Amino acid sequence: MSDYVYGDDDMIVGICDDEKNVRELIAAYIGKVDDSTEILFFKNGSEVLKYAEQGKRIDILYLDIDLKESPDGMEVAAKLKERQIKEGNAASALPLIIFITGLPERMPDAFGVRAFQFLVKPIDEKQFGLVFDQAKKAVFCVTKGSKAKSLFVSFGGLKRTVLIPDIRFIESNGRKLIIHLKDEVVETYGTTADIMKELDKSFCQVHRSFIVNMNHISDYTRSSIQTTDGESVPMSKYKYKDFVSDYAAFLESELC
Repeated sequence: MSDYVYGDDDMIVGICDDEKNVRELIAAYIGKVDDSTEILFFKNGSEVLKYAEQGKRIDILYLDIDLKESPDGMEVAAKLKERQIKEGNAASALPLIIFITGLPERMPDAFGVRAFQFLVKPIDEKQFGLVFDQAKKAVFCVTKGSKAKSLFVSFGGLKRTVLIPDIRFIESNGRKLIIHLKDEVVETYGTTADIMKELDKSFCQVHRSFIVNMNHISDYTRSSIQTTDGESVPMSKYKYKDFVSDYAAFLESELC
């Protein structure tokens, strides 16, 4: 999917809801604001997973949390997340999931499965339009608009370039910074305060000695963060509250 060249009329939207009238309503709302979007209809979560397993693309997925048949929407999102992790993809990997629910109290669970946004039934047309516009911009950023930025690091007389999106987390050890990438570790001199000035808003300092790329978070608890590569990063109890707020804002942003 990553080598696909997007045009202005290439958006593919999936709608998974076991209520036909809801599927048709969402499709009608999309048609009013973007008549070039390709729309796929799914009656249950199994159909979504089967489609994804075939390697077919969905850019935005409207997903009912409370599907009557198993798996429910939360399970579908979790399985899609697991697939992304196995493929080494980041939090911004498509599809962007927009949950649909009649039970707003279930929304805190959405952060663990990388939900982009959520809509509460009955779906308000104005709110739908705002969220759809955000999602379209985010898809553009993921597929076309984001440009990789670099860090120039040196250690032991050797200099090299590190792509910022490839960084999973950074560890401070004395005067050294240990930069953890997908398949290697790079060392350089400096402090967490210095390197934070060179990083973008997708990075968060979660401990006095650790900075994490929120694009590569798999799960988290009050004491640690799991990266998409299976690494564990310690979480400071003093930074947990700020991290939760920053991570929620990051997931709900336009990912640009």
